[in-house]
Amino acid sequence: MISIVSPTMWRYPPYLDFLKAIVRIDNVKEVIIINNDSSKTPDDPFLNHPKIKIFFATSNMYINPSWNFGVKSCDSDIVCILNDDLHFDLRLFYKVEEFFTPEMGAIGLGSGIVEYGQTPVTTGMIDFEPFVGQNCQGFGELMFIRKSHWADIPDGLDLGFGDDFIFDYHHFKGLTNYFITNMWHYHKGNQTMFAFTSEDRQARYERELVRYKEVKQKIVDGTFYLTNSMG
Repeated sequence: MISIVSPTMWRYPPYLDFLKAIVRIDNVKEVIIINNDSSKTPDDPFLNHPKIKIFFATSNMYINPSWNFGVKSCDSDIVCILNDDLHFDLRLFYKVEEFFTPEMGAIGLGSGIVEYGQTPVTTGMIDFEPFVGQNCQGFGELMFIRKSHWADIPDGLDLGFGDDFIFDYHHFKGLTNYFITNMWHYHKGNQTMFAFTSEDRQARYERELVRYKEVKQKIVDGTFYLTNSMG
């Protein structure tokens, strides 16, 4: 079974309809929604569905702390971290559960952009490719991880570099990361980030980049795992 973690500020209206399709998938055990803007919560009885668990943040927790909270709240070992502005072929849930072994690292979306050297979407059959140096564009839009391998994204990283952390944490721990390729999907992109001014986004990016460089150096050195690993 698979647990889904999906923070949202309800900036992308089709998100709700996609959730209604997701809960019909029988190997999806639960959808954990971290509601970071209660004022925008849709008035829809669907949100009372037994698979839906909504956690109302008293103020915006931001993306990475929301992921930390959501993963800890999951009942399944296989966790899907889902952007709220993405649509994709729901057969993926069955394929991932069959493919994903505890010895693997993280599995994330490959955008299929040929200009980045990624495998293009052709037949839409949904494939998995091990990381061998490919461009990682798209990886953080849709990720699958093992709760038993999870380590919290460190403080100081609120909006950015959470997907980089997940990727690097597994990679430098010796676990092979995989890309989801050849899958039809659509990503509207950065709907929540538009709530911030361009100046604020740039300032946050620069601040969090400095912090992530510190974190990554500890991951590469192997010192991060001494106190932070749950696996």
